[in-house]
Amino acid sequence: MWDTLTVGLYLQPSLCSWEQMPLQGHISGREQGRISRLGNTDFDSTQKLVNVAKVTDVPAFVEFLLSLFNH
Repeated sequence: MWDTLTVGLYLQPSLCSWEQMPLQGHISGREQGRISRLGNTDFDSTQKLVNVAKVTDVPAFVEFLLSLFNH
């Protein structure tokens, strides 16, 4: 349901709580392909914070999804 959840949160962002985080993508080495959270000392003003979905209201999401199917 990841793709479905992604589209659902795009259409109805209030279905989830959000947190802004500094993240780093790893492009080489053993960590290649992974994303990790930067510590406060590793983050500088040239980098952007990313909105990260934290907790989804599952009953509300299911209701929203079913309402889309009924249209």
